[in-house]
Amino acid sequence: MSAHQGSARAERARASRLVPPDWVFLVAWPLLKVGAVRADIRVARMPRDSPLRHPLIWLRLADWLLFGLFPRLAPRSDSVAVVIALTGGQAVATGEAMRRGRRDPMITRPLAPQLCWLVYATVVPLLASKPEGRTPNLTA
Repeated sequence: MSAHQGSARAERARASRLVPPDWVFLVAWPLLKVGAVRADIRVARMPRDSPLRHPLIWLRLADWLLFGLFPRLAPRSDSVAVVIALTGGQAVATGEAMRRGRRDPMITRPLAPQLCWLVYATVVPLLASKPEGRTPNLTA
């Protein structure tokens, strides 16, 4: 076994401890997206003259666009940077929507679990790709 194969096996073992089993994703994402749809409906029902309505609509659209791009881009890329960019972008869009809509709990409460999940999903690839004592290579 070459040194490269050994380090790849060690990285997979480290990642497997951090990444939940596949069935967790099958349960979590539908529940998270039901909450997101609830928040989206609340945003869509805001008065048209509300200064928050248009920015929130664009932030929610950005979240859904990144969600739709993930299964098309992430599996085809060998780079951890793609996963981090997509999940991190979703986390930023979700967090900003929560910040702008902070006075309306019907927007913030359904989005809070999604934000937590996205922060976790952004950090785990960083930790899993980091060899001991080195910073992760986000361009490889």
